[in-house]
This record gives sequence, structure tokens and C-alpha cells, in this order.
Amino acid sequence: MRRRTLGLLLIIAGLLFALVPLTMIEYKSLTRHDGLERYVAAVEQADAAEQAQRLAAAQDFNTRVLPTGEDTRDPFGSEIEEQESTFALEGEEFAHVVIPSIELSQPVFLGASQKHMSMGLAQVEGTSLPVGGEGSRSVLAGHNGWYNNHFLLFADRLVPGDRIFVAVLGEVLEYEVYGTEIILPSEGEKLAAIDGQDTLTLLTCTPAPINDKRLLINARRVAPQEPGAPQAPVASPAVPSPPSDAAKPATSEFGQAVQETEQHDVAVPAAVKGWAYATRAAIVLLALGVVWALVRLYRGGRNVVSHE
Repeated sequence: MRRRTLGLLLIIAGLLFALVPLTMIEYKSLTRHDGLERYVAAVEQADAAEQAQRLAAAQDFNTRVLPTGEDTRDPFGSEIEEQESTFALEGEEFAHVVIPSIELSQPVFLGASQKHMSMGLAQVEGTSLPVGGEGSRSVLAGHNGWYNNHFLLFADRLVPGDRIFVAVLGEVLEYEVYGTEIILPSEGEKLAAIDGQDTLTLLTCTPAPINDKRLLINARRVAPQEPGAPQAPVASPAVPSPPSDAAKPATSEFGQAVQETEQHDVAVPAAVKGWAYATRAAIVLLALGVVWALVRLYRGGRNVVSHE
């Protein structure tokens, strides 16, 4: 009887070991918009003049510091110390990335420490800040899946033409994917800025589960236009000007622009949808397995009591 009880307990433990992380991943996926809404609310409640100053300072930093890639460190192969940036406190969300085609919505932190990458995407030190600007290249690192979040699991599904939106300090920057590249962790020079371009790069490990190389998803800044209109590269963004209507919230246009990114009409890859369906099916089956094992355990306990 003890062996039977022990066996059922081991089964329950094994099922929970798979059920808990899958449930956490699915929960994060279903509530991915909540984090973006909180970020937008925080920006809208902040002082508009202060936000404009922070944005202008970050853009000025990007014009003064030319990212060559030589000073970068691979965030996945080395322990990067947590440091407070001049532009954001350690653990403070600086921006938010939305990629409609892979249903991704993630916070962005400055400094690619392990803590920051466990919370979202993180700007690799030695690269530009994610505020745009001609000649800048911001590299955002993220895991290709984690025990509680997808992160950049589907980044390899991005194709040329897909849009990446960055909500930062009252502005929404729009980028268009133009290519991918696989590099070695030691090839930091491949992260150098491209003269005359405003570039955003996503960085993650590949191929899973070996993860001995790095996948780069490169995107170029484009001007936001009406759906179907041709896109054109733009230079560095301007500091937002005060609204003409004093009674109008200073960042209300920011919230509207963010909503438009979420409503971007795109075709989601079958692999992304298939993963969601498979995850939900696995959660249901694992939960049923836990219930079955608990019922067997309960009945077994009752039988022992009745025999006594």
C-alpha cells in the first residue's frame, strides 16, 4: 500500500513539474497586454516636461556614443553585474516592445543582467538606448523561452516586412524587419551601428536546446503611415512638442499610438498559434492527470481506514 501511495505521489509531483511552468507561460501569454497598459498608464501620469527631457537626454547619448560592438559582452555566456543606468533605475521598465506578428509584448530594461532578462528584454550595454536616432543601433537581448515566459521563443519566425514597435517615454517607434543573422557569442563587432541608419536588433540564443550561437533579428526604422502605404526610413526622432490644447492630456496621443500597435492587422505564423493550442491541450491533460492521481490517492486512503 505504501508503494502505491508513493507511486501516486511521484506521479502527482511529475505532472505538477510540467503543469506549473506551462500554466505560468500561458497565463503570461494571455495577460501580455496588461504590462503594456501599466507602462502606458505610468508614462501618461508622469510629468510631460520631465519625460521630454529624459527622451532628449537619451537621444543625445545615442548621438555622442557610437556603438562599435567591441565593448559588448554576450549576455548569455557571462555574468553581467546589475548596474543602475543614468537613464533608468535597476529593475525599472524603460520601454516596451510589441511585435504583433508573433503576439509578443515585453518590457525593456537597460542592462542585460540575468535579473533583467528574467523579467523581459534587456538592452545590451555598449549598444544604443532604444530611443532611436540616425546612426544608432539598440540591441535587445532575450531568452528563447523560459520556465515562465515565451520571451523570444518565436523570434526566428519573423520575416522581412514584419513590424516591431517600441513604446518609450511618450513616443512609439516603428521598425521593419529586413534580415536575420547567426553569429558566434564572441562576434560582438557584428553588433556595430550602421552609418546613417536607425537600427533595432533582437538578440537570442540558437539553436535550441544547444544554444551555442546567437540569432540576430535586424529591423530598420520606418515612418508610421496608413496601412498599405509605402514605408520610408526616417532620421532621428524629434523631442515631442507640447500639445496645443492645454486641457488635453500631454501624452494622450501616446496611448492612442500604442493602441494602434496592438490592433496592427497581421497574419500570425501557424507555429505560434499551434504552440498556443498545444500548450492549452497539455495543461488540460496534465490537470486531469493530477485530478485522477489525487482521486486514486484519496480512495486508497479511505480503503485503508475502512479496513482498520
